[in-house]
Amino acid sequence: MPSTRVLVRQSPYQYHCSWFHCISCLCSISVLVTILVLAAHSIYVYPSCEDPSCWDFTTSLYRSLNYTASPCDNFYHFVCDGWKSSHGPNEFVFSELQAMVAHAAVNSLLRVGHAPSLRQTAVQKAAVMFKTCVQVFMNRVDNTDSLKSFLRSLDLLPPRPETVDVLDVVVGLALDWNVPVFLQMSVEHDTIMDGMQTLYFSRSRHLMDWFLRRSRMEGWALHNYVVTCSQIVDYQFNAEALIFFENYIMSSLGALTETAHVTHTIKIADMENHTPGILSSEWLDVINRHLPEAALLKASDTIRVTDIAYLRVVSETILDDRRRRNGQLLLYVAWFVIQFLGPFASLSLVTPSFANVKDARNYIFFRCFEELNLLMPYAFGAPFAVESVPVKARDDVLTMVLVVKNALKESFLKSKWMDNATRSIAILKLHTMRTIVAYPDMVINALDEYYAHTPDSSAVFLDSRMRAWYVTMRSRKDRLWKPRAFDYDFRLTDVNAFYQPLTNTMIIPAGIINSPFYSAKYPLSVNFGGLGHVIAHEIVHGFDDDSIREPKDGLSRDWWTMDARTQYEQRVRCLKRMYFPLGLNSYDRSGRHVRGHRRLRGSRAGPEGVPFAAPEEQRQRQPRCAAHEPLYRRPGLLCDELLQVVFESQGGRPRIFVWRAAVQRSAPEHSRFCQGVQLPPK
Repeated sequence: MPSTRVLVRQSPYQYHCSWFHCISCLCSISVLVTILVLAAHSIYVYPSCEDPSCWDFTTSLYRSLNYTASPCDNFYHFVCDGWKSSHGPNEFVFSELQAMVAHAAVNSLLRVGHAPSLRQTAVQKAAVMFKTCVQVFMNRVDNTDSLKSFLRSLDLLPPRPETVDVLDVVVGLALDWNVPVFLQMSVEHDTIMDGMQTLYFSRSRHLMDWFLRRSRMEGWALHNYVVTCSQIVDYQFNAEALIFFENYIMSSLGALTETAHVTHTIKIADMENHTPGILSSEWLDVINRHLPEAALLKASDTIRVTDIAYLRVVSETILDDRRRRNGQLLLYVAWFVIQFLGPFASLSLVTPSFANVKDARNYIFFRCFEELNLLMPYAFGAPFAVESVPVKARDDVLTMVLVVKNALKESFLKSKWMDNATRSIAILKLHTMRTIVAYPDMVINALDEYYAHTPDSSAVFLDSRMRAWYVTMRSRKDRLWKPRAFDYDFRLTDVNAFYQPLTNTMIIPAGIINSPFYSAKYPLSVNFGGLGHVIAHEIVHGFDDDSIREPKDGLSRDWWTMDARTQYEQRVRCLKRMYFPLGLNSYDRSGRHVRGHRRLRGSRAGPEGVPFAAPEEQRQRQPRCAAHEPLYRRPGLLCDELLQVVFESQGGRPRIFVWRAAVQRSAPEHSRFCQGVQLPPK
């Protein structure tokens, strides 16, 4: 009995003690969950809905319309006034879709499970790299030691040998590591040499982007940024001298725009005619140091140079530095490498160049996304593409392609100006045009083989990035001077579509096979009005004036008869004159080419919407073109055919499905935001 009484007296204590443990446990779990939620929110700032079927653009479309304007009087103001009032001039209607696709792609990649350190699959390589890059974004790692080691390997940090040549360093950074200081150097198909793999030079896009970002910084902020970077890498830059020198670089290189898109073919032996102070033999020697033996250049070989005036100024800058002999340009190269690779090394290397930490993190996240999407586009986008575009959706899009092709074939057959010889080749080219929907088939069955050359990813993103790019650039250089292969090289996450003339291939990435362009829930007419319009645009690119010399095999040879060409060029001149009042001043009023850059190419492939966007005063000046009367001058077309907006009753309110935006930056301001969509009958 005593023992029983003791137990009775002790039981309340034990009861309260167990409650105390339970409450403590629950509190601990709550705190842990809160921390995880906050951490996850700071990483995954993405929409809660990742299924494209729930991406509803109805609200955005309602806000875009101007209900006080009449669509028959001014279609542009009716559709775009609401959008323009709430968005900047550089934003486009489907930028929201691109952001959603990017977020969904990142989430799909982050869900990839644990990866082994060896023998990783292609998707695992991409996933590990992106996750380790996000660690920099979260300020959980600091890879500045890896950055300093890379700088020392190139003799960019003291003590520095006097024999270091700035031209060799710049070429090596571009050709070996894909770090474009002044020049972007790549191996691409040469359209002039029937697709032979050729070396291309162009201006560094990142350098131009940095100039633009720097121009928005306060002077003290730029000074602090340089000082902070120098302290982190243990090398004291003279901030004032470096900023002054960069001002000189910006004034020399940043002002060139007229020739930015003009590409020339240049013999190595003739390089010295375009690069003052740098002989052709020196170019040959420096480039060959960074090429594999099987791809070495000869003086008689050619390279492709985009923006030759920019290359000249770069050469003059190098020549001027050689005359001064103060190593200032080499010091600037070191600074640029730190600034370029800084987002992959440490948050503290980026934060001083932004107004706040949030902007710095957003920039790092953007650079991580772009870097992986450029380095391994198929592995990076494969999880998203396969999830978001099921087999049925691919089949539906292929069916749409066949319908549009048949419509164009019927147009060829009914053409009164195209002779039989030209028509037969045009139809053959149309029939043999390949179509890639969502992703290449090898993404399903040969992705690991495609990226077999890419090394396994490590726990340090910067190390993984440098190793992967070195091997990738070596693989591309091995293909120099070899015939073209049927490769694709496109990003699965792009909300866009493409036509490759060299392979006569139309590419429709997974990114654009989403609402509002396409949805399995939409009626067929709506999908044709959205994605079908894009498909037609890309198909017609195979027959615009940049591709008419390329038959079905993509080789450049003239397959037009003289009479058909005369008839075609007459209509092209008329179309150019029609577009002249819209501000596309690459052509004079006679249709003669003015500046050497074909800015109307995309418009000629699909001009149906642009004329509707012309202001009323410009419409009055619009020239008549006989059989090619501008669409808006045809009675009744605007109200009866163009403005066939599909409505669906939803809660008593009309739901607008059809919406298309033009992202062609060469078009005038008012036509970049939105263009009319002409739907098929019924």
